[in-house]
Amino acid sequence: MLGMVSSHHAHPLHGFSRLQLAALQQTGTDVGRWLSWHWDTVVLDALERLHVQAVGACR
Repeated sequence: MLGMVSSHHAHPLHGFSRLQLAALQQTGTDVGRWLSWHWDTVVLDALERLHVQAVGACR
């Protein structure tokens, strides 16, 4: 899974330090992992529940 973090500022930002860039990279990695977990658990569980309810309603 690939993700992106963006922010909006009145003026372009320049000169990020290596530490700041590393923190942004880590934040992107952490958020990407959380989104992947969320999709694989919460979203799929909800879709499975809806499917079971829909199939049960058709009987």
